[in-house]
Amino acid sequence: MSEDLRHKPGYFYFDLVAAWTISEIALDNDKPEGFRGRVTREEWEIQVCDHAAGQSAARG
Repeated sequence: MSEDLRHKPGYFYFDLVAAWTISEIALDNDKPEGFRGRVTREEWEIQVCDHAAGQSAARG
């Protein structure tokens, strides 16, 4: 997925995605432009938490 497509709806930071509620995820899953169902299907919430943990470990 292109960076431009991710940025169009405002996805710029991992911590914003990590803080989404279940209802925000459901709303995003219903968006027609390039994201329909991706958040759940690709387990974004798990990926961003893993990414954040990796960044914390790297900072030591």
